Amino acid sequence: MTDLAHESPLRSDAQHLRAAELDVLLGQSALGDHTAFGTLYDRTVNGFFGLALVVLGDHGRAEETTRAAYAEIWATSRSFNSAEHRSLSWMTTIVYEIACSARSTRAA
Repeated sequence: MTDLAHESPLRSDAQHLRAAELDVLLGQSALGDHTAFGTLYDRTVNGFFGLALVVLGDHGRAEETTRAAYAEIWATSRSFNSAEHRSLSWMTTIVYEIACSARSTRAA
């Protein structure tokens, strides 16, 4: 049996990111810091695109979903609370929910 978590691009990205760094980047993004958000994007986009691709199975739709997820992360970054959630988990949930919604929309 394959260990999907071991092969996940999110797992390899997460190994290189410190939670405190993501918390800071999200906090700066919440204050409107475009540079911090760009850094956050650069450090997480490969894993999040990979997640969207797994959920949707279509490269184009995964790109659209990833863009929509980052727009949502930017828009809701003020609501992130590092005392309640881990940064990567919080963002991953957003990506996953948007991808699942896109998959449901396509299936309907």
